[in-house]
Amino acid sequence: MDIFHGFDPIALIALIISIIALIASVVFHFFHLQNAKTTTIIAHAEFIAGLNKSFVENEGYMELYTSLHECWNKKCSCSDRNNCDPGYLGGSCCLSIPNSVALSYLTFFETIYSFQKSKVIPFEVIDDLFAHRFFVVVHSKYIQQEILVKHPFIFKNIFCLEREWLAYRKMNDKKSMMPVYDALLLKNLFDMVDVTLYSDLVKECNLNSRTSLHIQKVRGITIYLINKILI
Repeated sequence: MDIFHGFDPIALIALIISIIALIASVVFHFFHLQNAKTTTIIAHAEFIAGLNKSFVENEGYMELYTSLHECWNKKCSCSDRNNCDPGYLGGSCCLSIPNSVALSYLTFFETIYSFQKSKVIPFEVIDDLFAHRFFVVVHSKYIQQEILVKHPFIFKNIFCLEREWLAYRKMNDKKSMMPVYDALLLKNLFDMVDVTLYSDLVKECNLNSRTSLHIQKVRGITIYLINKILI
């Protein structure tokens, strides 16, 4: 049986054209979405590469990181006037790096924390790129006593980041033979001073990652920065 029997030829042609147009529209939007997804992935990769580049090209960051890395590996020894002893490992490193560099270094990771909380960069990405760079500094006695003990509430996000990062590594069974991840934890930093201070610092940390107004503002700023990179 001819299913088109009785149809007006003009109406039939119009129907066929409409179907073809619909199919073409669906195909167009499919490829548009695919291209948009590819563009987003590329932009995200470029954004992360830009963060890494801003770190490795900063001479102050690299000098601080290298010095404390060598301190953990006991590759340097001198007077302990700078109190860079990484704890039970022994050994001290003399640092001539200005505190302004250490402050800027920590601020860099506060920015990383904002990106992570706004879901721009997941922990699985920052862990691969920045874990050792973060913990080798934050878990050093030098940074703790020179910066974090003196200015805990200024760097509250560092305490939050360390807490959540360690939780992520534990949850994902990220084990390491390097003691830098387990020694001189920030939760023990104020045991001899005020045992409630650490709790006060991290009480606003959100391990469930529920979006707050602050995070929404950070997301807006991040989207703006990504757009600037693309331009």
